[in-house]
Amino acid sequence: MTKDKALDALNLFLDGDINLDALEDRVIPLAWDSEYKNQDLVDIIAIELVYIKDGISDEPLFRKRVVEAVSSHYGPGILRRERVAQEV
Repeated sequence: MTKDKALDALNLFLDGDINLDALEDRVIPLAWDSEYKNQDLVDIIAIELVYIKDGISDEPLFRKRVVEAVSSHYGPGILRRERVAQEV
């Protein structure tokens, strides 16, 4: 675990330890937390969650897109399971 709540939640999701609802429950409240410094990560995850809710995406595509977006924004190695993108 890191000290970043959103990154930890995303890693838990990618590892299969929590589902999409739990990921949303952990990440979305951070959007209103003025002390949380990593709003870009929250934005990336939130946008992809909206795509699922709107029927534009599904969970496998969410996994691929969020890993690609996070890795390109923060650099390789930020996620424990970047290979998930390759599995889809």
